[in-house]
Amino acid sequence: MWKICSILLLVAFLACFTLPLRAAQEGDVIIGQQLVLRIRVPAGGMTVKERADAVTQRINNYLGSEPFSPDDVKVAVRNKEYVVLIGDYVIITADKETAKINKTTPEKLAEIWAANLRKAIPEARAVK
Repeated sequence: MWKICSILLLVAFLACFTLPLRAAQEGDVIIGQQLVLRIRVPAGGMTVKERADAVTQRINNYLGSEPFSPDDVKVAVRNKEYVVLIGDYVIITADKETAKINKTTPEKLAEIWAANLRKAIPEARAVK
């Protein structure tokens, strides 16, 4: 019995160190403590990391502006592609390849990302 308990404790201990490492991936865009979207493919001449960094910067730039309403986050079509906007400012394009990886359409992916932003931004601003 003590062997089983020891093994379970060891597994739990190791999980504490491995799960957080897997939680944050290179293309993750995290606002506050929430994953709002995951970039999976390079686009526009940028790597996955560069895209994630650019999106994070765009969102962070907006976090400091006043006032903010979740209604400011919208999905629109620009240049025949679905984009997520905050106000009139493009945050990210929901590209076809990322939508395909997620087994959805660019429109639905943009809607998911927008919903995540609507929830995460007010919570992140409340913590500031």
